[in-house]
Amino acid sequence: MWRAAVKGVIADLSPAMFNKLSIRLRLNAALTLLAALLTAIGIIGVVGMRASDADIREIHTNQLASTASATSPA
Repeated sequence: MWRAAVKGVIADLSPAMFNKLSIRLRLNAALTLLAALLTAIGIIGVVGMRASDADIREIHTNQLASTASATSPA
């Protein structure tokens, strides 16, 4: 029963359906999708850079300071 429903949905998404849309609409949809992907990738990059920066600051303040005190003559 569910196979018939899935086949109906897939049949509705045939390439012939997209041929009915105007070129202007297809181009706008493609550009909108690309802009959304670019924004998402940019946000992921910024979040990753912030996490990396926080890790480097933690290494610099905590671990490097203890290394410097261990190597300096007392």
